[in-house]
Amino acid sequence: MKSPRVSARALILRGNSLLAIRAKDAHGEFFVLPGGGQNHGETLPETVVRECREELGVEIEAGELCYVHDYIAERDEFCTEDCSAHQLDIIFRARILSGEPGWGSAPDTHQLGLQWLPLEALSAYRLYPRALRRWLTEPDHPIYLAFEEGL
Repeated sequence: MKSPRVSARALILRGNSLLAIRAKDAHGEFFVLPGGGQNHGETLPETVVRECREELGVEIEAGELCYVHDYIAERDEFCTEDCSAHQLDIIFRARILSGEPGWGSAPDTHQLGLQWLPLEALSAYRLYPRALRRWLTEPDHPIYLAFEEGL
């Protein structure tokens, strides 16, 4: 049996905008938080710092844990590739210490760029995870967000 993959992601806000990686799949353009898979022997905060350096070319500080999200591909209506994937995303509030977000040293292969998404218009974007929209707009939000179908 395949174990879930652990991923650390950064929630970076500037004013009323959220920084997101812009990508594309068979269903069109979508957005995800910067971050990625944890390496053996690496702490989750170390993972998110490294991933933001690789994907965005910035140095960040990982802050408080915002939430934990389960992604179960076989339940995702948009799954077109590895539908057996199960990923646990650990989301940290983060702030940029130095640099301006752009292309990092090792962007993801599906990465097209990045974009600051206005918080008041998040419903207009295919943003993963979907539950993030609710988390950013509700004052009393859960820390664990169960899987919701679709991105």
